[in-house]
Amino acid sequence: MKKYVASLLVVLMLVLSFGAVSFAEEESYQVYVNGKKLESDYPPIVENYAIYVPLWSVLGAADYSAIYSRDIFRINTNDGVVLVRPDHNALFKYPFATGNLDESSYNLKLKYDFYRQDYYPITRNWVIYAPLTLLQDYLGMSVAWGDNKRIDITANSTYQTSLSKFYKDAVGSLKKVSFSMSTEKDFINTIDNSVTAGAEELRRFAAIEEWISKQTTYWLDARFANYEGHDHTEEVVVVGYSGNKITFSNSKGEFTKEFASLQEAQDGLFTSNPVAGLSAKAQAAVKARQVYVGMSRSEAVLSWGKPDDMNTWTSGLGTTEQWVYRSGSLFNAQYIYFTNGVLTSIQN
Repeated sequence: MKKYVASLLVVLMLVLSFGAVSFAEEESYQVYVNGKKLESDYPPIVENYAIYVPLWSVLGAADYSAIYSRDIFRINTNDGVVLVRPDHNALFKYPFATGNLDESSYNLKLKYDFYRQDYYPITRNWVIYAPLTLLQDYLGMSVAWGDNKRIDITANSTYQTSLSKFYKDAVGSLKKVSFSMSTEKDFINTIDNSVTAGAEELRRFAAIEEWISKQTTYWLDARFANYEGHDHTEEVVVVGYSGNKITFSNSKGEFTKEFASLQEAQDGLFTSNPVAGLSAKAQAAVKARQVYVGMSRSEAVLSWGKPDDMNTWTSGLGTTEQWVYRSGSLFNAQYIYFTNGVLTSIQN
């Protein structure tokens, strides 16, 4: 018994000591911004051998302007604008470079450069932390650290000056000057509009990637997405994705589908085999997107989708439902009728 108690105490001491070492390593890092010690309630953390610092605290100490809205960080840097989403590795950067200005449309646009980060901002205990690589590689800050665990961040915010210079460069180099270039204020609005559109794209980008990464096998729902050359309920495997572009593979080969939104991706893909457990007749009908007398309500939904309208009434025969499918036209509707949940009539 004494041996057991002694062993338990040793194990407990080891666990506590290892935990203390990890905590002490994180606590011992001291961050200085432009020579001044960073005052923050959130100390740096170490994760996957990378050092992370509280992003808001560093941006404030460096006098960098930033906006955080609906999970997207917009950070104004000395040479452009950066968009990042915590807990996702995609990064959009809008450089103040005339080569990134798009004159092809009526309204001038600023194009972004796309990057994948090896280390990206993370959320821990409701606090957003940034790896030092983000500050150095994308935000234009200088980062230095040594064996004494002092981290020195040097940053000089010149966003407004850089933006004014970009406007002058753009006016002097563009082939045509649209109304969006008539004043510097109009030009800044053009940049802001481009960045706002990019933030929406990044949200969509990240949402689709997070959803599609949860599994590798899906089944196509041809009712809601145009899979050219592929069948309704056909099984596919995800072999790659980048934002809203997903590459699938099966016995027919590989193909890539671009989705306009997360909802379109979810409408266009089944996460489980929709015809598993159905009779052979029902499976064949669903795959061919057909309905037949004797079909159940759920089988009809798998084949044709939910109706545009539904009318229900009760009689001595039971409950009758009329499902109306308009196919985008008020004058070309199709009707199917159910009695007590079983399809009894089809009217074209």
